[in-house]
Formats: sequence, structure tokens, C-alpha cells
Amino acid sequence: MVLQISLHHSKVASAALCVAMKSFDVALIQVSLTKNGTISGLKEVDGELVYSRSNQNPRASILIKKGFQILPLMHHCSMDQTAVIIKTSSGKGPGEMILGSAYLPYDDVEFPYPGELERLVMGCRAERTHLITIYDANSHHTSWGSTNIKNRGETLFNYIVMNVNSANTFINKH
Repeated sequence: MVLQISLHHSKVASAALCVAMKSFDVALIQVSLTKNGTISGLKEVDGELVYSRSNQNPRASILIKKGFQILPLMHHCSMDQTAVIIKTSSGKGPGEMILGSAYLPYDDVEFPYPGELERLVMGCRAERTHLITIYDANSHHTSWGSTNIKNRGETLFNYIVMNVNSANTFINKH
């Protein structure tokens, strides 16, 4: 099972994620707690934390519990994006897929899709590889549970292929 979470640089949220990982296999994380360019607060989870270590303030990462075969795609990892190939063993669906975690800053001029995210999507299309990418887009649209629609949300809505069953893709628990 996969969890998406924006930690908002919070120790409490990081601790809550460690507890939640008892029920999840993978966490696609945005805005982690960092110290000296390293993501902190997640050492309690027995697994691998993938993110770009070449950036002072990484804002996207993927936490995968032990027992999964993964290959970090470092050429698709940056301050605001992390991607891995994960092998599936269930016998259902593809044998492997790419998981991506991304953060789109509210003041990003390349919105709705920065070049690095577009390169990941286009690479997966060219290779005919399954891709699941989840991001904190800092946008509002009622289609994913926001109470209003802003220009940024409308732009993103037009870019995304929405879920067929019209279920919310955004859940905010306070």
C-alpha cells in the first residue's frame, strides 16, 4: 500500500509517518524535515529513503520498507522530484513500475509541469513504462476536495487526466 504525505517540515508529522508506515509499504513524501541538507525524523522505519542528496533542501522523497526491489533513478531526482523503479511481485499488473514524488512550489514559473516532471513523464511514455507520480502541487480545485478553484488549480486540472470514478485525489486530515 502507498501513502502520500506532505510533512511541512514537522517533527510531529514525521513521527506520525513512522507510525503509519506499520500499515504502508511506500510513502511518497513532500516537504520533509531537513537538517544540514539531510532528511531527518524517519530513522524508525526499516527501509530505504531515496532523495537527491546533492541539494541543500530536498523537498521530495520516497520511503520504501525493506523487502522491495527498487532502483533509484538519480537522473530524475532533484530538490523537488524523486523517482524509483519498483518491482512488483503480486503477479497482477506490470512486473515493474516507476514511482515518483514531486513538490511544485507555489511560486513555480514552470507550472503546471516543471521540465523535470515532463522529462520523467515523456521518458516513461517512450519506454512504455507504467508511472505513478504524486505531488504536492500547491493548487486549489474542487475536483480534488478543495473548497474553491484558483487559476493554478484550473491550469493543473486541465493538465491532469482525472480519475474515471471521480473520487477525490486529495484528502486533507487535520
